[in-house]
Amino acid sequence: MLEERVDWVTFLNAAPFLLRNAIKGMVYMGVVIATFGVIHMYRGKYQGRFYESLVSERWTATLTLMAAVFSLIATVPYPEEYQPC
Repeated sequence: MLEERVDWVTFLNAAPFLLRNAIKGMVYMGVVIATFGVIHMYRGKYQGRFYESLVSERWTATLTLMAAVFSLIATVPYPEEYQPC
């Protein structure tokens, strides 16, 4: 039971760090989606229509996958920042 308590304490100490990195991941995700949406808007058949370029079939799946990868990368704890008590 003591080991379980230590695990919870470690998790609670790391919670602000994990939350900060999750927010960073969401920001990266937004930047990636917007960047590829703009590129696709100017290159593809959706000339000048940003929203339609974001919801086109192939790009939606690609951007969702890339967003998931970026958010996972951003939530990986770095050893120098993660200091449990």
